[in-house]
Amino acid sequence: MFLKRLKFTKERSRFDFVLYLLSFFVIGMFGAILGRAFQFQIIERESWRSRYEAQIYADLTTPLFRRPILDRKGLPLAMSVEESSLFVNPKLISNPEAVSKTLAPIIGLSPAEISHRIGKSGRFVLIKRFISDQQAEKIRQLNINGLYLVREAKRFYPKRWLAGQLIGFVGIDGTGLEGIEKYYDTCLRATPEKKRFIRDGLVRTLWLSDDPPSGEDQRGALVLTLDSYIQYVTEKELASAAEKYRAESAQAIVMDARSFEILAMANWPPFDPNFYNFSSPEIWKNRAIVDTFEPGSSFKAILAAALLEEGLVKPTDRIFCENGSFKVPGHIIRDVHPHGWIDFSQVIQFSSNIGSAKLAMNLGAKLYASYIAKFGFGRQTGIDLPGEASGLVRPWEKWRPLDLATAAFGQGIGVTLIQLTRAFGAITNDGIMGVPKVLKEAAILESKCPEEPKESMQRIVSVSTAKTLKRILKKVTEEGGTGVSAQVPGYEVGGKTGTAQKLDPQTGTYSRRDYASIFVGFAPLEDSRIVIAVVVHNPRGATYGGVVAGPVFREIAMKVLPYLGVPHDQGKILQEAEKMDIRSVAKRY
Repeated sequence: MFLKRLKFTKERSRFDFVLYLLSFFVIGMFGAILGRAFQFQIIERESWRSRYEAQIYADLTTPLFRRPILDRKGLPLAMSVEESSLFVNPKLISNPEAVSKTLAPIIGLSPAEISHRIGKSGRFVLIKRFISDQQAEKIRQLNINGLYLVREAKRFYPKRWLAGQLIGFVGIDGTGLEGIEKYYDTCLRATPEKKRFIRDGLVRTLWLSDDPPSGEDQRGALVLTLDSYIQYVTEKELASAAEKYRAESAQAIVMDARSFEILAMANWPPFDPNFYNFSSPEIWKNRAIVDTFEPGSSFKAILAAALLEEGLVKPTDRIFCENGSFKVPGHIIRDVHPHGWIDFSQVIQFSSNIGSAKLAMNLGAKLYASYIAKFGFGRQTGIDLPGEASGLVRPWEKWRPLDLATAAFGQGIGVTLIQLTRAFGAITNDGIMGVPKVLKEAAILESKCPEEPKESMQRIVSVSTAKTLKRILKKVTEEGGTGVSAQVPGYEVGGKTGTAQKLDPQTGTYSRRDYASIFVGFAPLEDSRIVIAVVVHNPRGATYGGVVAGPVFREIAMKVLPYLGVPHDQGKILQEAEKMDIRSVAKRY
């Protein structure tokens, strides 16, 4: 009996031991599970949550349409349109060779090129960006698993080459690369639209709380000072002269004489920003603000303003022009047409280099240089466009007597066409100079547009000086003047011609073949509305500014002044009637 009880006791102890051991094991397991759960749920909660969301959720960032660019009348110059782009998930393409052969005739790529792209790593590989709606529909009908069509915004320029260099263009990623598109890139680009969606096990998109991105932008536009009609007229007349004289290039600017708003800025040859990649980068340049050239005799207007403002000369004062030849240290200055004694207004009218040189030497280098600086030469105008050049004006302390003499007729000084335009704008605006601009209005909410120039209108010369100079510059376009070809029927106008020899980079001397033909003028004479500046580089067959550039001014002004509602000058019509048969005059109006 005792032995039986002892045996039972041993067996019970062994059972209890196993039971305790099993209990400890189970409790340990539960403890480990609870500890692991605590680690996952409490300690590493954020880490595992982010992994979960990465698998289930995804964010789709869709850039909104780039905002449109409009002219001052609201006509579109640049806009964004929706087009499809073709992408592929290579992992879902079972037969790349067959798919490549099927797609090739639809999208215009070779089967080998398509096959190469399908063979790339990744789940979202671009095959071709911006395909037509017809091509997209054909691809949809193929119903091939792994092919995706995504709607993207493409920049489109509806007026093609009109103001191409001024408007500029954007790259394939929608970033502005030239012109207005570059300067105002931050305010043309809208904030991307971000939406969250859920993906199922087959990576399909499931929209729950949020709607799919709209892909549309209704938040304003960039309105320019440009007028499409005036731009068209300017480009047409500039091209006509450039082609007639087989020029290397040409530029023209039409500016509002009161507000300094740019109504037109033309470059020849033109280019179509829709196909910028087919053009040379040299054609992309807005040479009206980038290229520097010597202004030639057009710069005599600046000299005249300085002389009149300082009271050193009156329009009727007589100057001896040395009968066409004048010696200064190291050089002989000559006039195209020799003159003896002529008055100051005729020095400008006949564009006498000798008379101008003698007057500049009387004015002095320091004082003349100060007026050159006052009129904005040697520094940027501040126009809201990228890449503007500052021009070139050497410090007056380094001028030799020859430098002072030749600076009187624009040699040794580098200017841009926008600088010349602004300087003449100050003359026509009663001596007050402003900052030229191309932005009329940024009708955009929450925009990041560059700040407008802080520099306001400033007086350069007195009202009396400006009015006197305008009457002198009127004589340039009258009979006997160098700019008679710039006369505008029915209007009194003024301006100044310029014919500047260009430096030959190989010899370092002035070329006998290459010239810049220039005319800068304003119309009408009283209460001027527009300033027009024209430069034609390296014309052939003729070189004088009055012959090459003057007619461009005339043709532009003839069309633009009536368009702006500027009435004909009745006194001008009567003067013409006295010289001509009244019936022939009547036919012109």
